[in-house]
Amino acid sequence: MHTTRARQLAWIASGIALLATASPAFSAPTKPTPLSPKKFPTFLEVEAVTRKYFADKRLQNDDLLSKGDVRPLFAELARHGWQVADSEAIVKQFLDDKYYLVSMFRRGAGRDFAHACARYPGG
Repeated sequence: MHTTRARQLAWIASGIALLATASPAFSAPTKPTPLSPKKFPTFLEVEAVTRKYFADKRLQNDDLLSKGDVRPLFAELARHGWQVADSEAIVKQFLDDKYYLVSMFRRGAGRDFAHACARYPGG
């Protein structure tokens, strides 16, 4: 047990030594970079913006989302201080608005079927 403690102390000491001798390139910038937002929203703010966005579109938890539903959300998040860097990669994960399943699951019996599927675990 004593050797484990000694190893831990050695790791801590070497970490402190590295930090003490680090070059300014590794230190925190003194002024914000152009890519950093002035005020980054908290998770609760992002959640509130997202919930309001989907509520305004009258989308429910078990509705099928498409690219057209999701893409404008990222513009809304940017207005609140979060420019999502990989938003297009995220949007690509969704079906196109004109995809057959999207059109079928958004009306009548197809919507009822999609809502019924959503009630099952993993649905």
